[in-house]
Order: sequence, then C-alpha cells, then structure tokens
Amino acid sequence: MKAKLAALLISAVVLSQNLFADSPLTSTPISEAYKDSKIVQLASTTEGRLTIELMNYLNESMHPVEFKIAVINELGWDFNGKDNSTVFYEYLKEKK
Repeated sequence: MKAKLAALLISAVVLSQNLFADSPLTSTPISEAYKDSKIVQLASTTEGRLTIELMNYLNESMHPVEFKIAVINELGWDFNGKDNSTVFYEYLKEKK
C-alpha cells in the first residue's frame, strides 16, 4: 500500500512539472573539436547563414561526415531570420 502511494505521489509530481528537454546534438559544441579545420573556420564567419562554399562542401560525398556535422553545428541552431533549409533545398534541386 505504501509503495503504491509513493508511486502515485511521485507520478503526480513528475507529471505536474513542465519539463523541457534539450537534445545533446544541439547542446554539445561539436565544432569546438574541429576549430583547426578551414571549413569550420569559414562557417564561424557567416553569422549562421549557409554560403555557396559551405553548401558545396556539404554536398560533396568525399568529405568526412564528422566535418559536415561540425560545420552544421558551427552554423548553430537559431533559425530565426535565417532560411538555411530552403536555401540548401533549392541548391540541391539545382544540383541534382
């Protein structure tokens, strides 16, 4: 009986809270480990906007995935006022 009551109280507390989870992908500064890379350095100068050079790099299959992830991480996750997804989509439509 006590175990059921304890479980009920714990459930009530947990369910009544506004919980916010952050993705490890968005909260981990992956690009810090790749700061010596020229492409990551370039991404750090674009104020979070994709450039043609970055899109060319991301589109090339010969470049390592971890560097592509670092570039994306360096661009950041703030998409307000930016349209990177549409820009990259249009770029890919043109290329493929």
